[in-house]
Amino acid sequence: MKPWVIHNKQIQLEILELIARDPLASVRACVAEKRKLGAQLFDALSRDEDEGVRARIAWNQKAPVEILQRLAGDQAELVRQAAAARLARLTKE
Repeated sequence: MKPWVIHNKQIQLEILELIARDPLASVRACVAEKRKLGAQLFDALSRDEDEGVRARIAWNQKAPVEILQRLAGDQAELVRQAAAARLARLTKE
């Protein structure tokens, strides 16, 4: 049920903040894909214990450059690659 709520385009940031605390990484990963995340939520999800969640933040089009720069040094290769790719795209724009 939560993924359906997350994909609602009109979902409020406060609800996303609650769902982002879900014990399931798959649910947190769905939240990480949303473009309307606030700075605190970007930061919290970029520090998630699950590399898949962090990678989704790195691929998020609205992820702040500071977050991407930090994720470029992540312990997980998947996250590092995603962050490096996003940073490379940003420099081309």
